[in-house]
Amino acid sequence: MKTDTEIETAIAQLAQGDRSALRPLWKALAPQVLGICTAILQDDLAARAALEQVFIKIWHNADGLAQSGYPPRVWVCTIARNHALDLIRAAQAEGVPEPEPRKDVAWPEGRIGDALALLPTGHGQLIARAYAYGEGYGTLAQRMGRMPDLMPMLLRKSLSALREALTT
Repeated sequence: MKTDTEIETAIAQLAQGDRSALRPLWKALAPQVLGICTAILQDDLAARAALEQVFIKIWHNADGLAQSGYPPRVWVCTIARNHALDLIRAAQAEGVPEPEPRKDVAWPEGRIGDALALLPTGHGQLIARAYAYGEGYGTLAQRMGRMPDLMPMLLRKSLSALREALTT
């Protein structure tokens, strides 16, 4: 899927509820969208999270392409640009607080605790705070000095590292 016509067709299929059209659209446009988000956000983790959010917006607003009158690539890139800028504005409006001084949480006992201790700095604490102590995205984001939108991706990355630590 390289031509605007193919991309437009895939977006039209999405608008009609065909979720299978999302995969070829992702393959065709994700590198470009990621490049836009990375250039604006200057943070790889934030850009990857924004990439997912942009494609969710494309999925939910696929019928907007026909109404926009723009070529499909321009429409998608505009969504990516605007989303990345919205994230920056939101972070500036919130003042993205410094993480508060905190005591480390106690590790769970046993195999999981041992695996959490082996994770890169911060990942074990993030998992323990989220799953053992029930802290939400907002609290975790404040502690880490990150935007709340990044927390689902960061937790997935941390859980993936935990899974790997448990299998070795």
